[in-house]
Amino acid sequence: MPGQSSDLPSDSDSQHVRTLISYQHFILECHSKSIHCLCKNWLNLAEHTHKISHDRDEVST
Repeated sequence: MPGQSSDLPSDSDSQHVRTLISYQHFILECHSKSIHCLCKNWLNLAEHTHKISHDRDEVST
C-alpha cells in the first residue's frame, strides 16, 4: 500500500515515542516492584522478630 506511509508519522518518530512510553512503564514497574520487595522484607523482618520474642517468652515461662 504505497499511499499509506505519508499519513503516518515517520518511523523514527513513532519509534522514539514508543521507546519513551516503554521506558516510563519500565521505570514505574521497577519502582513499584522495589517498593513491594521492600515492604515484603520489612514484613518478614517484623514477623521474624516477633516470632523470636514470642519464642523467648515461651522458654522463660
